[in-house]
Amino acid sequence: MSDDGSSDDGPPAVNVHDLIRVWWSEEKVWFRCEVTEVLEGGKLVEVEYVVTGWQRFVHRLENIKWEHWSEGGEVDVNE
Repeated sequence: MSDDGSSDDGPPAVNVHDLIRVWWSEEKVWFRCEVTEVLEGGKLVEVEYVVTGWQRFVHRLENIKWEHWSEGGEVDVNE
């Protein structure tokens, strides 16, 4: 399994309710979110960010930098 949670021979290993962090390259900050829907065999996910007031976003995991996150895990101070 690679560092982004994806296996070399299959779709990313994410499920509904998994906690992940997504790297926003323009802002240069990690944002925490919860996976609310998994589509296309785990390649596309809908997430709800921890940031108050943000709507749900849909991300194609192969196009973004992301990693699994857990409660108590490191939080980006810029979030």
